[in-house]
Amino acid sequence: MAEEKVVKEDNINSEENLVLRKEIESLRQELSSIKSLLRDISQQKGSINAANQQENPTHHGSIGNIIPLFSTGNEGVPTDKQTDTKQTKDLYNMVESLKSDIKIKFRNLTKQEFRVFSAVYILEEQQEVDYRNLSSYLGLTESSIRDYVMKLQQKGIPVVKTKINNKKVLLNVRQELKQLATLEALMKIREPLFR
Repeated sequence: MAEEKVVKEDNINSEENLVLRKEIESLRQELSSIKSLLRDISQQKGSINAANQQENPTHHGSIGNIIPLFSTGNEGVPTDKQTDTKQTKDLYNMVESLKSDIKIKFRNLTKQEFRVFSAVYILEEQQEVDYRNLSSYLGLTESSIRDYVMKLQQKGIPVVKTKINNKKVLLNVRQELKQLATLEALMKIREPLFR
C-alpha cells in the first residue's frame, strides 16, 4: 500500500512536471513574440525620429510623440500604416510650408529691419524692450524704431507690441517663433544675401 502511494505520487509529480513544462514553454514563446514586437516598434520609432531629425535638426521634439504607434481603443493593436504615413506626410508638408514662409519673410527684410528685429530678440532676454531702450541700443531715433517695427509687422514678422498703462509700449518676439528658430538660424537664412 505504501508502494502504491509512492507510485501515485510519482505519476502525479510527473504529470505536474509535464503541465508546468508546457506552461513554461508557452510563456517563453509568448515572451519571445513580445520581444520581437518591441524590437519592431523600436525600429519604427527610430526611423521616424531619424527622418524627423533630418527634416528639422533644430527641433528637439519627436514626431513619434505626436503620432501614436498603437491605438488605444483596441487594446494596443498597431494602427493602420496608411494613416500613419498620411499623417506623417501632412505634418512634413506643414513643417516645410512653415519653413518656406519663414525663409521668404526673413529674406525680404532690409538689413536695418533685421537689425531692429535682432535687437528686440536679444534685448528681451535681458530686460523689457521699449522704443527708448531699443533706440539707445541701436543708435537710432525712437521715431525710426517705430517705423521699422511697423514695417516688420506689415511684412508678417512676429514682433508684438504691448501697451502698458496706455503709455509705454513694450516689444517682444512671439514665443512660437523662438521655439521654431533661434536667432542664429534666422541669421543663416539671410547669409546668402550678404555674401
